Amino acid sequence: VEVCSDPAAASADPVEAHLMDGRCAQQWARRALSTCQARLLQGLQLGVMADAAPAVLSAEAGRLHTLLHILQALAASGGQADLEQAQRLAAAAAVAVWAQQVLLVGPQRWGGAYSSEAEWRLAVNRQRDAAAPGMLLIHHLLHTLRAAGCEPPSYPFASLERAVDLFLTGPPDGDCARTKLAAFIYALTDAGFDISDDSLRELGAEAGEVLAWRGACWADQALR
Repeated sequence: VEVCSDPAAASADPVEAHLMDGRCAQQWARRALSTCQARLLQGLQLGVMADAAPAVLSAEAGRLHTLLHILQALAASGGQADLEQAQRLAAAAAVAVWAQQVLLVGPQRWGGAYSSEAEWRLAVNRQRDAAAPGMLLIHHLLHTLRAAGCEPPSYPFASLERAVDLFLTGPPDGDCARTKLAAFIYALTDAGFDISDDSLRELGAEAGEVLAWRGACWADQALR
């Protein structure tokens, strides 16, 4: 029995052929995952708002969605690490595609609530230096992510793409996923993007979560 069109992966024993097929499928999935990762990072490097980015990011989001199903089937036979990496990449791709669709409507820029991005960044840094440890929600969220094994970018995030980087590190699900989402929504609110609660719920947040996270951001802003 020849599997995966690989002459070296062949056996007349059906059990051995099945095991070899699974291993071959895992190797293919790992290569496909590596390709998706390279293309996704290339799309983020172009910039979420760049003209060429929508096609790249949307295509990789679709491929990762399909690849997730394959890796879920392979996870029981030792592909858990690949599955978790695919979940991280899929989450980042979904958020980037959402940002393209939502943030391109109307004039939007990082730090839009201020006269310039530099002014916004200065205000955030001053507040960070003056605040007590753990006083601001964003600092608590990033501390929680680091404690969970994530490597979030420092705040204020340098760009929308660096905010998307939140989803590329650490555990891809559970409480960690909610914390990443909270930090992302906080950052968009703090940066001055005019986004409706309904649009933010498209990211998977509950109505109460959106209200709580945005409310905490506005309360923190009042301290500046």
